[in-house]
Amino acid sequence: MNKHLFCILNANDPTPTAYAIRSSSYDKVTVFILGKDRFNERQSRALYRFKKWLSGSAKGSETWPKGLWSNSWDWVKPQSEINLVEVDVLSEEMFDAEKDSTIVIDLKSGTKKMSIEMVEYAQRRFDNPQYIMANIGSCIALSHGVVVPTQHLSLNEMVWLSSGFVIDTDYKPDADFAKQSEEFFEYKIKMDWNDEQRVSFEKRYLQLIGKVFQNDESDGKIFSKYLEEFTSAILYNKEEIVESCGGVRFIYPKRLETCLSRAGWVIFNQKGRDEFSIQHEMELREFFESEVSNNKAIIDYVRKKLHTMEIDTLALTKDGLMIGVECKYGRYTEIDVDRIYAICSRLSPRFHPLLVNSKTKSNNERNVLELPFPFLTERLSKILFNPGEYKIPGSNGEATNNSSKSSLEHVKDEFMGQKEQLELELDECTEMITDLLLLVKEHPITWPEFYLLLQENGVKTNGLFKFISNEFASSMGFTTQTNPVRHGVDWIRWI
Repeated sequence: MNKHLFCILNANDPTPTAYAIRSSSYDKVTVFILGKDRFNERQSRALYRFKKWLSGSAKGSETWPKGLWSNSWDWVKPQSEINLVEVDVLSEEMFDAEKDSTIVIDLKSGTKKMSIEMVEYAQRRFDNPQYIMANIGSCIALSHGVVVPTQHLSLNEMVWLSSGFVIDTDYKPDADFAKQSEEFFEYKIKMDWNDEQRVSFEKRYLQLIGKVFQNDESDGKIFSKYLEEFTSAILYNKEEIVESCGGVRFIYPKRLETCLSRAGWVIFNQKGRDEFSIQHEMELREFFESEVSNNKAIIDYVRKKLHTMEIDTLALTKDGLMIGVECKYGRYTEIDVDRIYAICSRLSPRFHPLLVNSKTKSNNERNVLELPFPFLTERLSKILFNPGEYKIPGSNGEATNNSSKSSLEHVKDEFMGQKEQLELELDECTEMITDLLLLVKEHPITWPEFYLLLQENGVKTNGLFKFISNEFASSMGFTTQTNPVRHGVDWIRWI
């Protein structure tokens, strides 16, 4: 007997529709796509992401160099026979299924009106249809009055469906190591070079869990390196967490050539080039000219430079909340706090930004919890939803931040843009634009100054003002003035 699911594409976010399809083993699935001709650009992109999700891979139509696309970016595609039906409105005739099929109707993906219509037409068309509400990690079987656990989407699927990025990660915590990281955890309070109190890992703790570092590495470098791994491991230990990974890069697979251009600039022009790029410069340049290499090390190296954005740790809870973490051992600025908020906002409304640091006192003034790393061992629900104030016992928890530079000087000093003309498209410069907007939030500059900074750093600025208003204003919390040149530094107003 066939099991046939009927559901509706959520045109604003296809994730609920994907969860409905994953809610059980269906032989056939019918997905109604309502009003496609009226879709705006955002909804059309959502439909594209949903179709790619059904295929099991976000890889676009462009031909990727051999080996550059990683199989780890793919996922197991749905095994059901899936039929996409484009309609203007729902009607009884559209509910077509084989005789004696078990009919299941999902009521979660569409609006309330659509759900009512689904019930009405299913009742007319079928004998004893079953109704479900597919949630993240569970499914409410309304016909039976029970909640059934369901398969979780992977982090890669969740990020792709909500944003159009795929994730490339450096590592996932080992279960035994993660357990030891928390079981033997030890820290101390010490004074840093600026006479401020900081939290530090005890060296004997690092040795106990098997961490080995080079003799020439400073304490700060050692602890900074491990803080990311510690964060990912501690989150992995929590009962609420389904998946955790570290060293996360976000790649936009739809525009391969732009990704490669960006990677090439990073490899050859960024300050502080690494030893690999210097030693293999000729091979790397040959790859960017031909897009062919038989050297796996070259392919692996280039792959790690394709990203648009990156964060230190990414985790997924059973309830479908994604936690994006930036780790800062030592000093950092408000720009770093705003940056993790902007990245998470751009990726999904289900993201929760967190900045883990070595300070002695928490802060939660900028919509991002800045958490001293020892408190990661607290219950996740307390950390995320009832943080209060965390303060390391025996510390003063004080910090200072003084500045006397002009706004434009601040922006020019801190803005990390390109240094040669690459003529990058706007939608491939989101990280650069985000960073500049965050700088402008703290240090206002005029629209012409903003425009020229991006233009001087290789960005095609045609349509820049409209692009910023459409793509960043809502998620980052600002409005823009018409005729921005006339408004001085008030061309952008933060909500």
